[in-house]
Amino acid sequence: KSKLIMTDWSVKEESMSAIIVDKKEKQKNIVRSAMKIFSQKGFDRTTVSDIAQEAGIGKGTYYEYFKSKDEVIHLVFDYFMQDLVPDFQEIVQQSISASEKIILMIKSMSHLIESKEQQDFVGLVFDIWAEGIRSQPHRKSLELKMKQFYKDYREPVVEVLKQGIRSGEFRSDIKMEAEASVLIGLLDGLLVQWVLDRKGFPIQSALEAVEETLLRGILSQDKKNKNKDKKALQGRLK
Repeated sequence: KSKLIMTDWSVKEESMSAIIVDKKEKQKNIVRSAMKIFSQKGFDRTTVSDIAQEAGIGKGTYYEYFKSKDEVIHLVFDYFMQDLVPDFQEIVQQSISASEKIILMIKSMSHLIESKEQQDFVGLVFDIWAEGIRSQPHRKSLELKMKQFYKDYREPVVEVLKQGIRSGEFRSDIKMEAEASVLIGLLDGLLVQWVLDRKGFPIQSALEAVEETLLRGILSQDKKNKNKDKKALQGRLK
């Protein structure tokens, strides 16, 4: 008898788990559908009906998952920042030099343009920035999320700069917060230019230029001398 009760309970648990998973999948589908419509029409011109139609659900079903359009906007921001923006913390944990980590951070931006889907979603950056800058009272929390995002984005860069100073790779007098802000600003600026001119803007070459320019400014004189010696040696071996 007890075995039967346990079996019944396990069936109920499995059923509940399936419902939870199904609900999460449906919610994710709605968010991704919203991202697609937002990237085409912008936040303000998109309606809940637009999102529901793209997701293949009724308007009433949409409201079972979200109270408003603003609620899904916040999840779109979270999805974009978590799944599309490069994970700098992962780079920080690697057992490589600080210079190599900076190079990886810069190169990681190229993954944003690897697929058509990601290219479409990158266009949402403009709308997300616009919503945060407008700072409408009902979307004030989006502005706070953006501030926190950039703070979190700079921290791993600062951590790598500290590593570089300790190892003697980077100059000891660099202003780490400022350098981290410059790097993030350069990457954001390149992304904007690429979104405006996807076919003509040479983003790969631009990323290489950022790498060279930034490292030239922060490398210690000793490291620069070693790099020169290395290049000279490579030249003689050719």
